[in-house]
Order: sequence, then C-alpha cells, then structure tokens
Amino acid sequence: MFVPLERRLASVFRHLPQDWQHRIEQAYVGLLSFGVEELSTPLMMDDEIAASRHLSVIVPVHNAADETRRCLCSLECFAGEAEIVVVDDGSTDLRASGIVTQFAARNNWKSRRNAQSSFHSGACMSGAALATRPLLCLLNSDTVVTQHSWSACVQALLHYPDVMAVGPMTCDGWMIQTDIRARRCRFSWSDEQIFWYAEHLYLRNAARRPRSISRP
Repeated sequence: MFVPLERRLASVFRHLPQDWQHRIEQAYVGLLSFGVEELSTPLMMDDEIAASRHLSVIVPVHNAADETRRCLCSLECFAGEAEIVVVDDGSTDLRASGIVTQFAARNNWKSRRNAQSSFHSGACMSGAALATRPLLCLLNSDTVVTQHSWSACVQALLHYPDVMAVGPMTCDGWMIQTDIRARRCRFSWSDEQIFWYAEHLYLRNAARRPRSISRP
C-alpha cells in the first residue's frame, strides 16, 4: 500500500525536534510569501459597501487582547455599513474587555458583556439576539477583515437559495481550506500583506463572481 507523499512528510515532521520544526515552518512560510507585497491604503469598492448593508457582524471575544484589537481595527476600516455586535464573552483579561468597550463606544457599535463564558456558539447566539440585519456574519476575534470581505459571501447567499452558510477559503479551521498560502502565513503576514493578498485573490477570481447584489 502506498502512502501519499504529503502524509509521509507530515509524519517525519512530527518526529523532528521542536526547534527543527520551527525552522522548517518559518522557511516554508518564507517560501510561500515569495512575491507577496504590501498594500497600505486599500479602498472598499461600491459592491462591498452595498453588500455590507445586509450584514450584522457578530464578534465573540474571550481574552486574546492583541488579536481582538487587530480584528476590531480592521473592522473600523472595512466594516462598511454593516451592523457590528461585539460580545465580551466572560473575558478575564481586563485589557480585552477594555478594548471591546473602547471600540464599541467610538464606532457606535452594539456590545454586550456575558458574566461567564458561553463559548463561541453561545456568544454568537447572544450577539444574534441584538442583530437586526437579514444576514449574520459570525466572525472570530482573530480575523483580519479586508477590503474584499463581504461581497462574494453576500452574493452567494442572495443568488443561490439552497446555500445556507458560506465561509472564506483563506482561514484555518476544521473545514478543508483551499488556499495554502493564507492558511500557513496568516499569523506571519502584516495587515498590509494580507490586504495585498486579498486584492490578488479578488483580481484572480473576478470572472467567477455574480455581478450584482439584487435583493434588499
């Protein structure tokens, strides 16, 4: 029986010393990052702003202050006209709670505080109770939102009635992800590199997208 090369290499990698694993991982990230540039001032297109009007974006937060700040900073830039609901889900880190309060106040976002953690699904339900838009976006607090975050997802839901949920191909989770560069490099890239890569994906997939958002 033949074992696929990728599985064999993964098995070898897991048995290497930890410092070797780190060096190999960094070298791999460097290889995947070849050609990735920086885009410092991206602009939202009109179709992204139109798509954002359909959305209530729910952001559950439990500690992880630095990741939360990065996520909420990106929402300040690229939320468009979405309704933002931030749920402090029983954070014990006062910095994280303070970040939620600060961002919600200065952006007029909705927020709530759960005295105890209800975990991600429970926090999403808490936020959804405050939502008023027809579509929900359940956003992890370590996500960096880009200038092209909304339109493709909203178009898929509006144009294909049998589709009940959509997600990005560039995150790392339990689902099969199709973009190896984003999956491997997301914690190593700067925001500007992420914005550049979002633009790269947008241009690469431009011909495959529906052209308009038709439903209110």
